[in-house]
Amino acid sequence: MEWPARLWLGSHVAGSASSATKAWQDKGYPPLRVAVNVAAQELRTHAIVERVQQSLAETGLDPSLLELEVTEGALQSGDEVVEVLEKLRSMGVRLALDDFGVGYSSLGSIKSLPFHRLKIDRSFIRDLQHDANDRSIARAIVAMGRSLKLEILAEGVETLAQLRILQDEGCDEVQGYLLGHPMLVEALDTQFPDRIARLPESDSQVIRFGRRVPSIGIVKK
Repeated sequence: MEWPARLWLGSHVAGSASSATKAWQDKGYPPLRVAVNVAAQELRTHAIVERVQQSLAETGLDPSLLELEVTEGALQSGDEVVEVLEKLRSMGVRLALDDFGVGYSSLGSIKSLPFHRLKIDRSFIRDLQHDANDRSIARAIVAMGRSLKLEILAEGVETLAQLRILQDEGCDEVQGYLLGHPMLVEALDTQFPDRIARLPESDSQVIRFGRRVPSIGIVKK
């Protein structure tokens, strides 16, 4: 099978993420969840299901430690995308709706989709401590997520003030420069072992792989 370069890249990153995560686990790190961005084009073909299955089988990684992030725009591609997402979820892979709030998803469609979490777009977080409207939007997204039994993660958290507001609003997790900057995968072994070892077991530990460069950042609840 010949894949377009973009589809191959996304599947390759998912495979690399699975391999790296299992390798860290084998070194004695606590279980780390890996998040991989998935493009809309990848969800229009069942090839990504086969590739993820292959990667999980080859590495022996627990499927629940792999999370695939999908933007709202990808959901406009029709029933085929929903079918692919449902197959991925049935394998035990976690699914996240990325950059939520800036797309055109209806509440009716979201409640029927197989996501585990919503990620609040950073545009609503940037001025959170100064803009009452942004805080109201964040509060509404958290409340909606709760009602749909979804986990909520806020993107782009850079200040303690933002973190405290999100905690007050009941947000489950955050990611952003306040907690750590992206780094090359190879740097994890030299810069992060001590930090990971010190994280309490109750904290959520997430590794994020970027699309252009496999990079990571610890996301702590």
